[in-house]
Formats: sequence, structure tokens, C-alpha cells
Amino acid sequence: MKICRNTFLPEIPCKPPKLSTFFECPYNFAPQEYKHYFDNFLEAQNAQPPNSTADKLKKEYIQKWMANFQHFVQAPVAKDIAVVQEYRAKLLDIKNRGL
Repeated sequence: MKICRNTFLPEIPCKPPKLSTFFECPYNFAPQEYKHYFDNFLEAQNAQPPNSTADKLKKEYIQKWMANFQHFVQAPVAKDIAVVQEYRAKLLDIKNRGL
């Protein structure tokens, strides 16, 4: 499996169909593979030092992403998940206030 170059690094965990777009061919993730990705995504976000208000918000949401794992598995798209909507609204507010 090859990862595409110049891929967008998301701020929220990707759902399996979106995650598949990072590869050169379609890929169906087994549940344990998606859980592995999800856990490692959160671990990587937690390892990043917060350099901005937006980065601090990302760190605050790590526990919320963990608590909502099943929503990421079950929702058709991430934007339908309430905690994702909440996160995006807060992030937009931060950007609009220039923080």
C-alpha cells in the first residue's frame, strides 16, 4: 500500500472512506486497522507541542475524539458527528478572533 504524496494532514480523525483517499488505490479498513489509525492519530496529536490557541484546542479535543470513537465508525461522514461540529465552530471562532 502506497501513501500519496502531498496529502492533507487532518485536524480531526478521518473516517475510513476519507482515509482511503490517502492511498493510491481504494482500501477497505478492517475495524482493528481503523482503531489502530485512530489511536495513533490521537497519540501523534498529543505529542505535538501547542504553539497556538488552535493547537491548544486540538489537544483539548483528544479526549473527546476518544470518547466518540464509535461515532467516527458509525456516522456516514465526520461532519455529521456533533463533537466534530462543535470543534469546527470553536476553531472558526478562534480564527475569526485572530487568536
